[in-house]
Amino acid sequence: MQEALQHALSRHNAGSLGEAEAVYRQILQAVPNHPETLRLLGVLTLQRGDAAGAVGWLRQAVAADGGSAEIRQTLGLALRRMGRAEEAADSHAIAFALDPRRADALVGVGLVHAQCGRAGQAAAAFRAALALAPADETALFQLGLLPGDTVPATEVAERYRAAIRVSPDTAVFYTNAGLLLRRLGRAEEAERVYRAGLARTPGDTTCLRGLGETLLDRGRPEEAEVWFARAVMSDRGATDARDGLARAFERRFDYPRAEAQFARLVALAPHDARAHYNLGMMHERQGRLVDAVPCYERAWRLDPGFDPPWEKIVQKFTYCDWRHFESDCRALIDRVRRQDRALPPLAFLYLPTTAADQHRCAVNHMREVELKALPAGLRERIRFARRPGPRERLTIGYQSGDFRDHAVAHLIVGLFEEHDRAGFRVFGYSTGPDAAGQPLRRRIEAGFDRMTDIRDLSALDAARRIHEDGVDILVDLSAHTRHARLDVLALRPAPIQLNWLGYPGTSGADFMDGILVDPIVVPPDQQPFYSERLIHLPDCYQPNDRKRPVAAETPTRAACGLPEDGVVFCSFNHAPKILPETFDAWMRILHAVPGSVLWLLHTDDLADRRLAEAAAARGIDPARVVFADRVPLARHLARYRLADLFLDTWPYNAHTTTSDSLWVGCPLVTLMGDTFPARVAASLLTNAGVPELITRSLAEYEALALDLARDPGRRRALRARLEANRDTCPLFDTPRFARNLEAVYRRLWDEHLAGRFGA
Repeated sequence: MQEALQHALSRHNAGSLGEAEAVYRQILQAVPNHPETLRLLGVLTLQRGDAAGAVGWLRQAVAADGGSAEIRQTLGLALRRMGRAEEAADSHAIAFALDPRRADALVGVGLVHAQCGRAGQAAAAFRAALALAPADETALFQLGLLPGDTVPATEVAERYRAAIRVSPDTAVFYTNAGLLLRRLGRAEEAERVYRAGLARTPGDTTCLRGLGETLLDRGRPEEAEVWFARAVMSDRGATDARDGLARAFERRFDYPRAEAQFARLVALAPHDARAHYNLGMMHERQGRLVDAVPCYERAWRLDPGFDPPWEKIVQKFTYCDWRHFESDCRALIDRVRRQDRALPPLAFLYLPTTAADQHRCAVNHMREVELKALPAGLRERIRFARRPGPRERLTIGYQSGDFRDHAVAHLIVGLFEEHDRAGFRVFGYSTGPDAAGQPLRRRIEAGFDRMTDIRDLSALDAARRIHEDGVDILVDLSAHTRHARLDVLALRPAPIQLNWLGYPGTSGADFMDGILVDPIVVPPDQQPFYSERLIHLPDCYQPNDRKRPVAAETPTRAACGLPEDGVVFCSFNHAPKILPETFDAWMRILHAVPGSVLWLLHTDDLADRRLAEAAAARGIDPARVVFADRVPLARHLARYRLADLFLDTWPYNAHTTTSDSLWVGCPLVTLMGDTFPARVAASLLTNAGVPELITRSLAEYEALALDLARDPGRRRALRARLEANRDTCPLFDTPRFARNLEAVYRRLWDEHLAGRFGA
């Protein structure tokens, strides 16, 4: 019989369940109540997914000899599969009583308690199992799944380290320990653990990938590339490793190589919606929206629930696809009001919504996205020491992802140069792409006392650098725009932290003390819709560079594709700002002014085609919608001399673009709304001395545009006034702006010393 049992067991272990069962049954015919054979039939039946049948065999085995610890343990497993939790717990407990060395029996008890929601009892059972077997993989893993208030993650991490000491060649211990340490914000320790694991198991793909992720956490994407690449070489089908490699390239703004990896990922996992979406993002980042859109559409076809509606809406707006516009907007706004989905606040600003909704959106995004990106507990653990006291020289830090050829940089570079160095030290912290070699970047760097690139640093390392630099007031110029690093500000490296300029709205963050605005863009009665305190500057919130160059040579109309005669309306805003109501108004204006054209900025071939189609659908010859190619700023500004009137967008006005237009003397008509982005042009026009160009209704907007189109003398007078006032009006007086801002900084520091502002 023993020989037959060994033969059956060998077939069983080989996966030949039918052959094994036949031999087991032959044994039972010879020895009807053989306990081990009954147990093995129970195991085999359980392997086939028949838990009830397995329980039947195992109960026979218990009846045959009273039940050994092994039989009781297997019966507990089968009962758990049937959902009979309490009976399973009893069976596991009996197994442990019969053999107190069985850690797996305690694990079984713990699993039942966890299944029934008894976290405390589950933890006790798993801890008892680990006391017997510190390297029990199931006990360690299950302990780590319990709520943090029952089992601290720090405890689980230490238990994994203990397991490593017992079983140093088990790769999963290193990977799980590293993952826990990463979640705890202990990236340096995680890196050491992963490296130790790879010293033991050099080819473990999960460990290689874990080290890559940790190096990304630590702001070292170039090193991360090496380890992700090794993981890919170790297992070319490892999609997670290839995704990590692509993200490492993306973090270094190496979009072509990131695109290549995401394309390979799509080939490996053609049904992965996220892979298609990420490939589309790389196309879009390189300015190829025509290639990006099919990727997004494939992602949504593969998984309609893959992304929240904002993604689809934002991408549609980017290329001016206004199908289902009203219903899409309603759905998006409803989600914000229900707070059931975190939506990117910048995208939300483009929609016709309210200041209250914009505030809800920002707060929800901070809670659900920005703060969750930080390692667990890091904000609570980090407390930077403060250095209170009067300052002969305040240290101001400006953090931005846009210290390059970007609208924000063009606006603010003159301010950096104008700061009074007797009273202020001025430091810059760049979180955006490397723009070394750009003339504007060189000018920005020269305007700072010190400039530090923190784009590849972890949040903690970047915050430490800012704190060690002694920054008194940290001004964030990016907020919810691309390349922003709100995670750095969340750690509170400076006693006063301000939101300003790059993002026209509230950050929604509890770690931002104030937002620099003016009484027009954000009236005092809108304070309830801002997480920060409103800090009103005396003139306009927007700085301007009075050294902004304009090319001396003006191109001809013909060279720009414009008619020699007729009114040229322009609107050099980005395509997502152009919404159906705006475009409808523009088309009515073109209808009413024969021979006129609308001059728009080229965004993308697809967007241009959509706008031309939209014009045709509204009865306007598409040839009357002309697109301006992108050229260097000085040449672009010179083109404004060819335009007769700038037609603004709403509810997201032209911001920097308004200043561009007014700097060259081109009058602009705006429709002022109720939200920050809808009131910027009104502030700029007021501070340029032409408030009569502000309208407050769509009818008024169209009427003023038509009046000016039909009155060239009035347009010439406006242009002459703008040119005459340019060097004296508050909008373009950079030294005046600097002195006003410095006075605000001094006042805020005094309030901080009195305990009324900042942290």
